[in-house]
Amino acid sequence: MSFLDKGLVIGLGNITKNQILKAKKFNYKTCIACGPAINLTNNFKIKNRIMFLNEARLAGDEYWDKVSRERNEKQTYNYDANNLIDFEIPNEIWVFHHKLVLTTNSIEQRIRSCGFKGRIKIYSMRSLFSDMIKHLGLNSLFLDNKFIAIIDILLSILLDKMVMKFGLKIPSGGIIAILACLNQTKNIDILGISLNRKFGYINNRKYSYPKKGQTAHIIYDKRILEMLDNKIIKL
Repeated sequence: MSFLDKGLVIGLGNITKNQILKAKKFNYKTCIACGPAINLTNNFKIKNRIMFLNEARLAGDEYWDKVSRERNEKQTYNYDANNLIDFEIPNEIWVFHHKLVLTTNSIEQRIRSCGFKGRIKIYSMRSLFSDMIKHLGLNSLFLDNKFIAIIDILLSILLDKMVMKFGLKIPSGGIIAILACLNQTKNIDILGISLNRKFGYINNRKYSYPKKGQTAHIIYDKRILEMLDNKIIKL
């Protein structure tokens, strides 16, 4: 089987049967799927399956218990997004490690404890800023950041840790996955990447998205999708 120099990125938004049928027509060189979206990749012809995780996805129910108390909102979506991941599917796991939740060592230990034996890659804050500049230009750092956020950016690069003392904002995990995929292939199809954050979908089940997450990242994500219009195709 020959594979196209074409990537697929799958988020946790709504995906229709028609979109799945379209994606089934291609042989993808690389697929980056966000968390439990990796479960959908068995539907497609893919050479290399990569699961992209925010480090918080590995923190366990205790972490989301704490978030539930702090936000006064039960994190049903996040509990299931953690617990319904099939670690036997991906060839590689990439973890967005902003160092606000877990240490580097604990990330690898938790992944290995789930039975995963493949490659683990740490995608750091430096990786994010580098990919934003590489694929979008230096000005992309300020699409939704006031200039004072440059202090946070410089500290985040220096410490390789997310610093938000001056209001730093970054794209969502799905958009970060697209930027990471552009390092693997020049053209990308996207599924489940949406600006509508009212609902999330895991294994085709519809969830109410956490209130705080419904408005986060919207400006950044919208502008970046517009800037990448010639490199991505929404199926």
